[in-house]
Amino acid sequence: RQAEIEKMFLMQQADMDALTGIPNRRRMNEQADQIMAKAEREQTSFGMAMLDMDHFKQWNDTYGHHTGDQCLVVLAEILKEYMDGKQFVFRYGGDEFVLVYTGKTDEEICQMMAHLKSNMERIALPGTSPVGVDYITLSQGCCHCVTETKNRLWDYLATADKLLYQVKKDGKNNYKVGRWITE
Repeated sequence: RQAEIEKMFLMQQADMDALTGIPNRRRMNEQADQIMAKAEREQTSFGMAMLDMDHFKQWNDTYGHHTGDQCLVVLAEILKEYMDGKQFVFRYGGDEFVLVYTGKTDEEICQMMAHLKSNMERIALPGTSPVGVDYITLSQGCCHCVTETKNRLWDYLATADKLLYQVKKDGKNNYKVGRWITE
């Protein structure tokens, strides 16, 4: 019995990000496929949003990794509010996070992304900003549509990532929702 409990504990640790306490990329790879398959069976919308903190490297370089880690923890705490059985949050790596969800309209997704943006802007950071902003800003990209048999998880993630980088290129601290970007 003790060995079984230890095994379950180790499996849980392998799936969780130690710093933020949310599921990690490994867990995302397993769980997102299941969520997508269910959305396909039910013919409901499925989406993946990728987001990251703007100027994260400058925050780390100016205030140290401890402050950078604190920023990640704050963001994770806000993202945990979105984990409700239809929305799932994962730490992808570094300062990148992924939201996976089903059954949302484009309007609901835009509201969610605007809410995240607004919540982060309310969190003041210590000291003088290295980038002229004294709060955390987010760039977000989201791929969202009703799944079809030909769609794969990677298609959603790659499109969300491309939309995220379009937001970065256009000035950061914003979001874009789209279907597919093929190039």
